[in-house]
Amino acid sequence: MNKYYYAGPDKKPVGPFTAEELRQLVMEGKINDNTFLIGEGQTNWVRYADWKTTQGTTEAAEAIARTAQQMKTAIAKFKFGSSIFGLLLVIVEIFVLPWRLIKGAACTLATWGSSRRLPTSQSDLPVATFITVVLRPACHILLTVIGGLVVIAMSLHEMFSQDGSFSEGVKELIGGLVVIYFANIFVGAIFDGISILVQMANSLRNIERK
Repeated sequence: MNKYYYAGPDKKPVGPFTAEELRQLVMEGKINDNTFLIGEGQTNWVRYADWKTTQGTTEAAEAIARTAQQMKTAIAKFKFGSSIFGLLLVIVEIFVLPWRLIKGAACTLATWGSSRRLPTSQSDLPVATFITVVLRPACHILLTVIGGLVVIAMSLHEMFSQDGSFSEGVKELIGGLVVIYFANIFVGAIFDGISILVQMANSLRNIERK
């Protein structure tokens, strides 16, 4: 780290000081823009105002150089293969997530059916619990079952009706099932949003009570 001297009242060098210490001396009123400075190992004196301008440019250049070095290090550590694998995991999750939602909803309904009791019976906020907890698995299952039956019926009608086409019916069946499958993600997102709003409302109520 460079250190500097400033010219005292008797024209003798005072110091050494770091750049930060010089700024502190300015704030304390011990030196000003007209005070002359000289760096260690240098032969020319410069006014503090001129040094400050040069120092600011130097610090900016050093900051840019540090940022460039950090970017270079980050790029050197970048693992292209791992990034591709991560992208593949994201793509796989897109196709797996609806199945997880449907399976989870079925298991949840089965648990409530076995216990002969819904979560609302143990909740202090039965309405909020019903909307955010009970309706969600029911919506997933109803969307999948009823929507699937409708799509199958329409596709069969297309396949075997006099004016229909078998190939078009197959396309309609596949397309409809895919739409229903991924619609479960949309339903899950809606209930996640409602759940967050309910949690925020509960938090505000607790704050008001305190």
